[in-house]
Amino acid sequence: MGNDDQGSCFCVIGIIILVMTFVIWFNFFFVIIGIGFILGGICLSQQKVKKSTYSSPTPTYQAQPTVQQPAPATTAPVPEPEPPQPVVIEPEKHKFCPHCGSPATDNICQTCGSKID
Repeated sequence: MGNDDQGSCFCVIGIIILVMTFVIWFNFFFVIIGIGFILGGICLSQQKVKKSTYSSPTPTYQAQPTVQQPAPATTAPVPEPEPPQPVVIEPEKHKFCPHCGSPATDNICQTCGSKID
């Protein structure tokens, strides 16, 4: 007897034990054994169903046609932009009046009117 028939055989044996228990003599011990055989047979049958559900046969794959993609178009390389040149700001040369000490932008002091060299 193979593993395929074990679940159903356990169920049949359990039913026979239950029927014989009620027909010949009633013993609680045999009722428990009969119910155990039936439940064991049901569990074995469920395991067989789970195995067949989850273990699928080796899938057969059909060969997919190969698709050749066109080569990308070549373009002239784009030159990189030159980095920005730093802007050098020369500070204004402030002139200070040697007589009064106030800042002056021209050669003549705005405050005292003296000539700055």
